[in-house]
Amino acid sequence: MDDLNKPDRKTAVLLADCCLLAYEGARNGGDFKAPEGFVKAASLRGNVLGQNEWIGFIIESDQHIIVSFRGSQSEPDWAATGDIEQVAYPYASAGLAHDGFLGIYQSFRTDLYKAIRNRSPRKSLYFTGHSLGAGIATLASLDAAENTVNPIIYMYNFGSPKTGNRRFVSSYSKSGIRYCRFVNREDLVPLLPPGKITDFSLGKNYYYAHLPNQCLFSLQTGTIAGNHSMATYYKAAAQLP
Repeated sequence: MDDLNKPDRKTAVLLADCCLLAYEGARNGGDFKAPEGFVKAASLRGNVLGQNEWIGFIIESDQHIIVSFRGSQSEPDWAATGDIEQVAYPYASAGLAHDGFLGIYQSFRTDLYKAIRNRSPRKSLYFTGHSLGAGIATLASLDAAENTVNPIIYMYNFGSPKTGNRRFVSSYSKSGIRYCRFVNREDLVPLLPPGKITDFSLGKNYYYAHLPNQCLFSLQTGTIAGNHSMATYYKAAAQLP
């Protein structure tokens, strides 16, 4: 796996494959076959609005650790994605974050850190995820940048909704994380939540922004679900030069 500041095909394909494996593991009670050269280090289960769900996994090789998260698969997942209230990001001075994504992440953070800290701190640490999992990967990677000693942290996500406000984006951009958001121009999910949302019941406005470093492509499948699917994003990663 090449360590580059910009997305390279080899890394993008590997991480896209890990996102597909996160879905496979969720369907099979946590079972999946790790990519060649990697072994499964831990599975991650989280609380999603009261429901305990298989969220992702950690795998490692001699040089790398990869943490991967799946996207929405259940009604609680979709409800959490729709919970667009904002709360203070608790693991760094980094503004406001999506309440639904943060609540899921906090439910398994202790298990995640226990697993990471049992691995070599000299290894590069990669976070990846699709859709809801992309939002969680964003939150988790900033936490790791602030609270681990791993020398290099990467984050590639696919079809991510917006995750925080402008201050969150600014803090993330200054964190030293090497990252890229893969965005299909035909996919509606990266447009969400809107940049400004007014909660009239509470008299509050929520402001959302995207991390600026993106890898744009256009793949039209003919359906909204197809344009957002991880299979479509995998195809785009495989087409990188």
